Amino acid sequence: MSDPDERALVVKAIKSGLGGCVEWDPDVIDRIRRELGPFGLTGAKIRSELIAYVQGGGAICQVKESRHEWKDRRNYYYKAVVPAGPFKKGLFVELVLADSDPDFPEVLLVNAHEQK
Repeated sequence: MSDPDERALVVKAIKSGLGGCVEWDPDVIDRIRRELGPFGLTGAKIRSELIAYVQGGGAICQVKESRHEWKDRRNYYYKAVVPAGPFKKGLFVELVLADSDPDFPEVLLVNAHEQK
């Protein structure tokens, strides 16, 4: 079962492009720098590419959380495959809804890697 209202908040947060509405989880940003920096992808660049992708009509998919370590914390996570960097299939970006305020929802980017 999906939650279209929650997904709509995620899309709204990204489309807004406002500072504070789309941010990196501080626990992952150092890993992202190490792994994707050599490809010219910084946290800021990934964030801006994701925002442009969604503003241009790119898809955000809602995924039922089934991973053991996360399923007690949230019902869903969200993913996008952004055409960024040198990756043939694009850049996989994972995010979660951090604040469901209907006026200013917030998402956290929690992972990014080459789409396999």
